[in-house]
Amino acid sequence: MFEDRVFSLNTPEEAQAFLVQHPSSVIFKAGTCHKTMQGFGHLQAQLEAQGREDLAVGVIKVVEDRPASDWVTEVSGMRHESPQVILFKEGSAVYELNNWGITPGAVDQGLL
Repeated sequence: MFEDRVFSLNTPEEAQAFLVQHPSSVIFKAGTCHKTMQGFGHLQAQLEAQGREDLAVGVIKVVEDRPASDWVTEVSGMRHESPQVILFKEGSAVYELNNWGITPGAVDQGLL
């Protein structure tokens, strides 16, 4: 189940441990705008449609857990946005989507 692969990341240490345990994974930075739920829904739908049970999803609530978000920004080298989807492969950030760019087609393309 998708829910079994979703982890809340509240601190930089949790984010780091998540990437060590799941070097190929997705981090979703959740903001407070309406695009957050829509973007997360697109991510979930595409992961399920592709049968990508191999990818864990770390979720950072940016407002509450800014240090974790900042750590991911530093490690990924990708400018912070929210909502934001960052795909990691073998521990390196390889693809990102932000705000209105988080669409089913764009998520699908990044997962291929």
